[in-house]
Amino acid sequence: MAKAKQAVIDQEFLNAALEGIELQRRRIIEQIQQVKSLLGEK
Repeated sequence: MAKAKQAVIDQEFLNAALEGIELQRRRIIEQIQQVKSLLGEK
């Protein structure tokens, strides 16, 4: 039973980590777009 509980915790942890990484990715994409805009690129 402990292994099943640990697997659920691991899954929740990984989902939270993925969500955080995706948020960072969106922020980085926005920053890249801002810099490209300043450089006159699309």
